[in-house]
Amino acid sequence: MSYGLPPVTKATTSTTPQPPQKADSVTTERRFTLNPEAAPFVPRNQGVDKWNAPSNIRNRQATARETHAPQKFHRWREKPIYPDDTVKRMNDAYDALKTQKFSRSEVAFRSILRIDKDVLNQYDYHKMHIGLARSLNEQNRAKQEEACSLLKELRSKTPVNEFGASIIHNLDLTLSRSEQALGQYLDAETRLLRLRNKKPDADVQALCKSSDNFDADIAIARLWQLMKKHRLTETLLLNLKAELTEKLQPKQSAVAVEKLHQKLRTVNMAMARHWELTGKYKLAEKLLLNMSGKNLNNSEEVLCKPSGHDDIDLTLMRLWEIMGKHRQTEKLLLNMSKKSPDASEETLCSPCGNYLTDLALVRYWDLVGNNPLAEKLLLNMSGKHPDASEEELCKPCWQKEIDLTLVRFWEVVGKYSLSERLLLNMIEKHPGDSEEILCQPSEHQDVDLALARLWQMMDQPERCEKLLLKMCGKSLNDHQENLCQPSGNHDNDLALVHHWQIMGNGLAEKLTKRCYALYHSNECELALLGFSAGKAEFMEIISRQPESANTLIVTSIHYFRLACQQILEDDPKSGKDNLDKALEYVESAITKYPQNAGACSQKAHCLRMMGATERVWQGLFQQAYLLDASRTHKGKAHFWRREEAAALQKLQGLTKKLPDQVPG
Repeated sequence: MSYGLPPVTKATTSTTPQPPQKADSVTTERRFTLNPEAAPFVPRNQGVDKWNAPSNIRNRQATARETHAPQKFHRWREKPIYPDDTVKRMNDAYDALKTQKFSRSEVAFRSILRIDKDVLNQYDYHKMHIGLARSLNEQNRAKQEEACSLLKELRSKTPVNEFGASIIHNLDLTLSRSEQALGQYLDAETRLLRLRNKKPDADVQALCKSSDNFDADIAIARLWQLMKKHRLTETLLLNLKAELTEKLQPKQSAVAVEKLHQKLRTVNMAMARHWELTGKYKLAEKLLLNMSGKNLNNSEEVLCKPSGHDDIDLTLMRLWEIMGKHRQTEKLLLNMSKKSPDASEETLCSPCGNYLTDLALVRYWDLVGNNPLAEKLLLNMSGKHPDASEEELCKPCWQKEIDLTLVRFWEVVGKYSLSERLLLNMIEKHPGDSEEILCQPSEHQDVDLALARLWQMMDQPERCEKLLLKMCGKSLNDHQENLCQPSGNHDNDLALVHHWQIMGNGLAEKLTKRCYALYHSNECELALLGFSAGKAEFMEIISRQPESANTLIVTSIHYFRLACQQILEDDPKSGKDNLDKALEYVESAITKYPQNAGACSQKAHCLRMMGATERVWQGLFQQAYLLDASRTHKGKAHFWRREEAAALQKLQGLTKKLPDQVPG
């Protein structure tokens, strides 16, 4: 792979320096003379493990030089010898973590900490805690909170360095990811700055200078991106790239050069995604093509040839989707799948063996409206045949991402009964079960939320509410005060808020205010501001808020709602004026905050109401989907969309009844 840099060279023959060695704890009766001028003894290069040494060794003074009998040494951090069962459990845990089977790795790490805690040395004991936290971080909010507490407790029992960073390898890095997942961005930023030996009040130049901790540098670049600190993100990534490029010297060993290339690739991928996020498509495309050994002047045949690195190819494919280069997108995906555009439907819909590539192709075909191919490929990935019975079609393949993608696809094409049956089978329930059983939460939050959303779409609001309340640890008979208390699970609470909004339940606003006070998330802010949209007090409330993508989008929604109300009240002229204002605000959001899926969707709603062609507004809905595919499975159907449907029907003079929920 080319980065426009010197190629990796073979290592010249040289003697590899041996790692420092550490003396065994050998008992001796020899008495040493202490040197009163010597500094306290601290073994070099021991990192975390220097705190594992007994205190009588850790705090001793260096001895005056004296001839003495040789002592036995062993390699530093020589791999400890553990029982075979312990080794197997550790290997199984890390294998599950590596393959992203996070529930399984969680169970495995918990088992090790329970069974083997007296066997492990302190270094591995810490690693098992961090492995458990990494497993928890990739699951639901409750488990992310557990990971945060677990790491903070471990951190409190060990020393920190002069900047306040933990000396335990990867502890603060993993903890910062827990805080980031929980929306505690400022805490995560402070922790990463300490890990990078930076002061929070340093200037931009100092903050964006690389540190000795590459992983922390990349982590804070990604965090700044989430915090919309795009200048800091870009400056740090460019500095890292320049420094790594400068370090590549032809006389270095092959191993050293390969490590530098790996780091440079990580930086380049982060840079490409950052430029995509900030709308700098040409820069992102040029960088990705350069990483693939290509350039913009190549033929389409060359441009669409896979590089052999799936992460680069899939990122380029996604970028081309956003840029509207659909022919190149499909051609690259088919080439990655080793298929020809002219192949038979049977061949096109056969899985290639790489499920990420297959899912990307499903997503693309869904995007461009090629539903038969998308469904057939999904079914083949699940080991099913399109002509199979409903019972067979609705059996889970037990790869959750594939099963949930099939559920969402069936929702989009209106096959609700198939979606419901597959979801119930995934949590070992049946449509004929009692209401009590059907509304009992399972251990799979994502499946439960998908089921609640589906029941909402199937006009089964009572079931939806009952399930969501139970997921939040509540019931319909609870006092209002308890019903409006956040459960501690952001996604569950927000799903309940959206359901109550659609049902016109006045408790929604009270719960939203408390959720925003607890979580401070963008979703909660948008929901909270949305309550006053279309009302007289809106402008007074919004004027007190600092400008953001959310405030601009909600202001657009405010004028859009006013327009819908005026159209329904036979005042189309005033409605048109407010539609113009709605469009003005959402276009401002898109200009100032590029790549905002909500803004693209809101613009589509405005243009559709203003009579734009279907091709125009559908293109914007597609853009929103590309920027945030999860929009298709979030409870985002606001109660005021019914007003929109009625106003749209009146404008178009339709005789048929429009659905309650307008797409988008």
